[in-house]
Amino acid sequence: MPADIGVSAWGLTAAMSPRATVRVAVADAYGQVLNAYTSIRRVSAGQPELPWAVYLADGGRFHLRP
Repeated sequence: MPADIGVSAWGLTAAMSPRATVRVAVADAYGQVLNAYTSIRRVSAGQPELPWAVYLADGGRFHLRP
């Protein structure tokens, strides 16, 4: 999706996430981002500083909001 259409990655996340939360990556003591998404953040709290992962399912069924 071209960046010039006015849609941010976080805006897209908020629009399509079937849950009110996303998983957020953690960083080690040196600031290196780890491939471990153990932190949770509410979508309404705004974009996290570290990478995040969108849940793809809610209630045991695979779906994203249209």
